[in-house]
Amino acid sequence: MGSEVESQGNLAEEYDRWNRALVEWAVSSVAAGASVYLSVDDETLLAVRRAFLHRTGGTPAEAFAEFQAALRYRCVADQQVTLSWVRQKAAPGDSPRCVVFLAAMVLAGSRMDCEKVGEKAIDESNYFARLREVLDLLADSKVGRPPGLDSWRGPEEPLWLEWNRWLLSRGWQPTAERGTSNYDKYINYPLSQALLRRGDRVRLIRFFREQEKKGHLSRCLDPELLAGRLREASDALPSQYLRHLLLDDSDPARFRAILEAVTEVYDGIDWERLPGESDEDTGGPRRLRAGLYRTESRFTGEIQYLLYPRMPRGWQGQTLLVERDGCQHPLQEHRQGWFMPLWSVAPGVQQLFPLRGGEQEGISELMLPARPFWILIHDPDDEAAVVLATWGAPGLGQTFLLLCQPRHEQQLCTLKEEGLLTWQEVEPVTLGESAWLEYRECQVTSPRWSRIFPADEDLVEALRPVASINVVLEGGLRVPGQYLWLEGHQPVVRAYRFDGTAQLRLEDVADPSRVVMDRPVTVNEQVALPLLAPGEYLLQAEVSGRRTIRRLLRIMSWDQLLPGQLGEDFGHQLEDFMLHGASLRANAE
Repeated sequence: MGSEVESQGNLAEEYDRWNRALVEWAVSSVAAGASVYLSVDDETLLAVRRAFLHRTGGTPAEAFAEFQAALRYRCVADQQVTLSWVRQKAAPGDSPRCVVFLAAMVLAGSRMDCEKVGEKAIDESNYFARLREVLDLLADSKVGRPPGLDSWRGPEEPLWLEWNRWLLSRGWQPTAERGTSNYDKYINYPLSQALLRRGDRVRLIRFFREQEKKGHLSRCLDPELLAGRLREASDALPSQYLRHLLLDDSDPARFRAILEAVTEVYDGIDWERLPGESDEDTGGPRRLRAGLYRTESRFTGEIQYLLYPRMPRGWQGQTLLVERDGCQHPLQEHRQGWFMPLWSVAPGVQQLFPLRGGEQEGISELMLPARPFWILIHDPDDEAAVVLATWGAPGLGQTFLLLCQPRHEQQLCTLKEEGLLTWQEVEPVTLGESAWLEYRECQVTSPRWSRIFPADEDLVEALRPVASINVVLEGGLRVPGQYLWLEGHQPVVRAYRFDGTAQLRLEDVADPSRVVMDRPVTVNEQVALPLLAPGEYLLQAEVSGRRTIRRLLRIMSWDQLLPGQLGEDFGHQLEDFMLHGASLRANAE
């Protein structure tokens, strides 16, 4: 272990620091109600070391050495695993003590490099050999579970369940779960969190370089376009495992997390790398991405598209400054995962702005990619608001706005004629010096997109539905920014699906054996829930006996409601004045 760690106190404190840092890394920039993955590999440890332990420089090997020393102090004794300390309940308000150990299990999974898919690809001997490396138990020549974890009952499972409960109690959806067969009954917990393995990263970097040299891939694609290009080139992907990851749409939340991990690899590529230099360490993303934030004046009808920067993974409130026309503009938090919108932009061309303050993480610029179309959705916290933004992909049954160049008009007409897409109206808008079209209140109306031979593959891939079902919580009285409703004003549920039936199951998080509701429902119609007491509930939808989607529902009692802090607003332009709020006063007697 390096002298830097030794100078910061004993290993007990070091374990606590790593534990807190890994928790913060996992949940930072994750919106309320969204899925959380404890995805850890060697590059992650270096990023956590820099962003949350505030240690400059270093290499993945040095970060791992510091992590391993803290891990072994609490979890290894006499060449065997000991979990007695990490099993103890944490103090109220603290995160679980076991996150370092769980991260070590995920790290072991990330170091596996099997090319097969399915049950035969899961090799417990391979996995536990990697875990022994992480725990530094190489002196033990046995195979299988290491000493201290050698019970067939999976002594690590209670730790995963504790992590899941902690996430649920704070409004996030856990993703670690037990496997469905004897092959992966317990090791599926860490494997479900290892989104990309070390070998996958190297293969992806080489694949991206080859595709860029052939002219099949640009250097500045955003996640949505990148996903489409990867699907188009799926036969050329360098492994069966990667093809499975990027084509499996059975779990939309996991697919999105994998896509973000793939995009991080893509963003971290040094395209000017000299021949012979290693492909293994990308150094993390080199740019901050931006989307679009659409506003429409209630008074004049003027439409603007504002530059909308995304937060980098691990942002902790440090000052980031964007340079434009000789001025520096600080990035301020707007909502989970996003900074405040900046200035009006014309979205048809790539725009790069120097970024100051992110040098430690290797981020040096803010980029708006050149795109001929954009998909914007309604505010997840306020469907009635006039603003739309690139907050994510629309789910089944949800409407969205498609902003595109006129050259896409024929392709969209074809989709409408085939009964795949509909919209309410089309309005021309001028942005900068270019003409655009707004297709308002678009909605996907059929799953049968495979019969289309697209003239514009990028657009069709972006519009093609990923999930087979979507569950939406509607109405009620909701606390903004959270999946949290007030007691007595709970939402109703609607399961959107093109055809067929759905089974909805509602469990009490505090007591998973207590099933509040479990019954078939009519899809595309509102379903009233039983009257719910304050607490956390997990809503699950099943299709053909297979769980496909989960939603977290939290009910708060009125006496728990606290006043919120007034945030910054955009105001309304009135001639030469900007209106910010209003004042209400009693009439003078």
